[in-house]
Amino acid sequence: MEEGRVYDIFRCHSRENDFPFKVIDHEAHLSFNRKTEFKQVKDSSSPIPRYAFNLLEFSELEDKKEDQIVLIDVYGCVKSIMPESQVFVRNKGKMESKCEITLENLRREDVRITLWGDNARQFDVQAVQNRSPPILAVFTSLRITDFQQRITLSGTNHTCMIVDPQIPQRQEYRKEFSKPGDKSKPVCCSAEIARFSTHNSWWYNGCPIFRKQQLRQKENSNEMSCNEHETQQPLPCYRVYVTIGDRENEATLIVMGKAAEQLFGNTCPELLNKRQYPTTQTLPKEIEDTIGQQYLFEIQPKSHGELIVKSVSPDPQNFVAVPEQHPTTATPDRPSTERKRTVETSKKALFTTEQQKKSKRQSQHQGTTSSSLESEQHETQTSR
Repeated sequence: MEEGRVYDIFRCHSRENDFPFKVIDHEAHLSFNRKTEFKQVKDSSSPIPRYAFNLLEFSELEDKKEDQIVLIDVYGCVKSIMPESQVFVRNKGKMESKCEITLENLRREDVRITLWGDNARQFDVQAVQNRSPPILAVFTSLRITDFQQRITLSGTNHTCMIVDPQIPQRQEYRKEFSKPGDKSKPVCCSAEIARFSTHNSWWYNGCPIFRKQQLRQKENSNEMSCNEHETQQPLPCYRVYVTIGDRENEATLIVMGKAAEQLFGNTCPELLNKRQYPTTQTLPKEIEDTIGQQYLFEIQPKSHGELIVKSVSPDPQNFVAVPEQHPTTATPDRPSTERKRTVETSKKALFTTEQQKKSKRQSQHQGTTSSSLESEQHETQTSR
């Protein structure tokens, strides 16, 4: 069978559609076996539509949660993707693969979609991110769940992602999310490093001229080149997927370049030259040692959903925001105890007048004279 074609189907079984969650709201369920035959219908003028979705608005999800029978579909703009990572699932008592996608609607409301198991492992993050924004998609056959008092959507064995389908909502969504001002601003957050994803290597062969370009091996040759330059000597560069979190939420970031050097205290070539690694997914000790540590991250969201770390500070208390350099960066408020301590200990004026300087010198001179007199009196009493 081929997607988009129309077929006559013979020798299949039908049964009552009594599953706990139905893919479609129909009383019958068809089962195929090795005797089932598919004959393509040559007439291309068939009125059967290519897609038929059970689309729900984000605002309708809450009402459908309690009595959901039919799996639902949602449409929106992909704003972020948390690549596949391993998490412990309590009810299964084992580690399982998990991938999270955030969709946004025309009202700029968002909903999180969680894929599990094979769906998470097979989700092609790179193929999605390589598309030009905005990335509009339908996610099908989802269960409505409640996680941390927030509506989320969970994937099933039937879940599919269909990118940019020709549906009535497409034109309005593309117009809204193609606006010049639809660019996210950098933000700062203080969070703890929870884990690193090893679905890809933590480094890549970059172009020495333009390091963000990954070198590819030429066909039938050992030489490497990028899209912009001819044969180049590869330069190892960081590309590390790190999951950070606080008590309520998690997010996966990409750390590259100078930010990675700040975080791990070494350049990428230095770590590669320190020791041999069994596989390209094996993390150096310098990277693993940051797990459980608290950092302040400056994050730049990209239009295709990636969260890129622009800078990282190992000690959030020493971070000072500079409005002139980052006017759009939202920095966390200091704790009240820290503000109080800063006020009580920082009593040195930034600017002093000449009169204040003169008074200060007189005060210091009087203090010195008083100390000298006390010393002389003490010596006189001692000699007596």
